[in-house]
Amino acid sequence: MKAWKCVIQGDGVGVKYRKSMDMNDLAEGKCCSDERFFAKVQTMPNDSTSQVWLVREDGHYLPALHPTTQQWLFEEVTWVCGKDPVTYCKTPNMDDADALIGQVEPGFPIYALPVPSTPGWLQEAGSKMYLPMHCSTTGAPLFTSSSAPATVPKQMGMSKLISLRFGWLKDPLEEPPKAAGVPKEAVWVHETYSGPMTIAAGCVGCSMCCGVPGCIICYLGVDERDVWKSPDGKTWNWDGTLVAG
Repeated sequence: MKAWKCVIQGDGVGVKYRKSMDMNDLAEGKCCSDERFFAKVQTMPNDSTSQVWLVREDGHYLPALHPTTQQWLFEEVTWVCGKDPVTYCKTPNMDDADALIGQVEPGFPIYALPVPSTPGWLQEAGSKMYLPMHCSTTGAPLFTSSSAPATVPKQMGMSKLISLRFGWLKDPLEEPPKAAGVPKEAVWVHETYSGPMTIAAGCVGCSMCCGVPGCIICYLGVDERDVWKSPDGKTWNWDGTLVAG
């Protein structure tokens, strides 16, 4: 689940709602310019392309890309925590802090939207927990508003099919906002690599089939991880730490 903003321009212009992932299955109403909401991303394979949809919490579907230009009609909304940690609250009330959930650490980005009924509070997209936007004593901002271009989820590849066959396929994590230390040109990928599971599967392949399948498995890799990857091949974890090797 992410926070989104409609970026289509013009008075009275908007993106019409659909009842399903079908452009012709129109529903009542539309999402207007600058409207903010929570939604998850879904893709539907369509020959060699992929239709990308946003599914709102109320069940309405929105085509994420312009059908002609393929430009994004929506933008991800993020907030970056300032120099002090901020504790989650169950309700928009400082006395209703939740110690079990914890806090947002300095420099950490989150998907969230301001609470219309309670100015000065954010609601996080995934947890639905609340966070104060300003310090209760000084009034200083606790978060900095940000936004980022959206990205299209990638389709399943051969190495993922191998992971599925062995029962190791993991669901990709939703793309987080970039943490401090991750370069701007890095992209969020769900990739396979050679790790413990790859070695185990490769050994089985070598012992049963004269080595060729094992070599293929080791080359492709069946271990999985979600990381930021830069054009020069370096990778970072979601929290901005550089992956060794």
